[in-house]
Amino acid sequence: MQTFRCYLQQCLEFWGRRQSPKIYSFPENEVMTPENFFYVWPLVGAKYLNLHPTLYAVAISPDGRPQILKGGYNFPLPTGRYIIHYIDKRDRIGVTPKTSEITQDGANVSLELIITYRISDPIKVLEIERPVDTFFSLIQADLREFIRNHRYDEIFGIGDGQSIDSAKISQYIRQQHIDRRQVSRVFTITNVAVEEREGDSKLTEIRKDFQVQHKQNIAATELTKQNQELERKVTSQDAEIKRMKAQADVTQQEILQKMQLQKIELENARNELTWRQDKWARAMDAIAQTLSIPNYQRDQGEIDVIHEILDELKAQAGRGSGSAPGDSQPASGNTKNKKEGEKLDTLTDTLLSLLDRKRKL
Repeated sequence: MQTFRCYLQQCLEFWGRRQSPKIYSFPENEVMTPENFFYVWPLVGAKYLNLHPTLYAVAISPDGRPQILKGGYNFPLPTGRYIIHYIDKRDRIGVTPKTSEITQDGANVSLELIITYRISDPIKVLEIERPVDTFFSLIQADLREFIRNHRYDEIFGIGDGQSIDSAKISQYIRQQHIDRRQVSRVFTITNVAVEEREGDSKLTEIRKDFQVQHKQNIAATELTKQNQELERKVTSQDAEIKRMKAQADVTQQEILQKMQLQKIELENARNELTWRQDKWARAMDAIAQTLSIPNYQRDQGEIDVIHEILDELKAQAGRGSGSAPGDSQPASGNTKNKKEGEKLDTLTDTLLSLLDRKRKL
């Protein structure tokens, strides 16, 4: 018996594969073919079905129970007469008729949707008469309810009256479909898109005028802001120029004051140098006179005075070489120089006094 069953299966598969799979072109409002028949004979108890991958096959057995047949060898099957329907397995696209309704705030709105859907349970298709028409009639009713329960702005937005919130409509249609268990078990909605939209003509015109005026106001406001910003920049630049000019004047005054001080200090340095030179020349002249007298025997006092004069000249020369003519000196320095000059004058006067006494002798 097992050998006979295997032989029978091989025969069914051989002849079944020789037959081309049937391809159906479904009308827009149909997803199921009309009735077809086949028999399962006694001792066979099986059916080989060369099924196209775009189709479901639903068979009604002799006892009235529906079942899905797979492509290939189907075993076991009760003997008898079977009714078979082929059902579209592909994603389908349908367009709802233009649906017009009045919104919650009294505006006329017309919408047309593109629905992408597929069959989710092919057996349940047999339970609904004209399933596609029923499916789209319910969607059209949902769309009317959506329009009635929303304001114009909620559907079209607040822009130019042509920007529909498709996501909101899609969510609403999908949720309403899910709530209908019988239909939702047959069809699965994969996408909802707005194909055509038509708002209230008067309201749309008013909105367009408002939008134009709104854009003009925005442009005017932006222009005013730009002018204000430009004026602010000009004022800021003028203030910066004035600040820089004032700073330049202050810097120039400081430079002029420094130049004047340097000029005064240079003049003071020149006067001091002349003053020193005069005193040094007088001291050196006194020494030269003392040393130039022939046959003159000098006493120790003169020699000591000459040494003191030379030491003082050396000391003043060492102190004076450390400062440039343009360097500023405090008042205490001038007083010190004056005392040094007085000391040199005193030593010079002492030497000249000794020289005068020797000449008179």
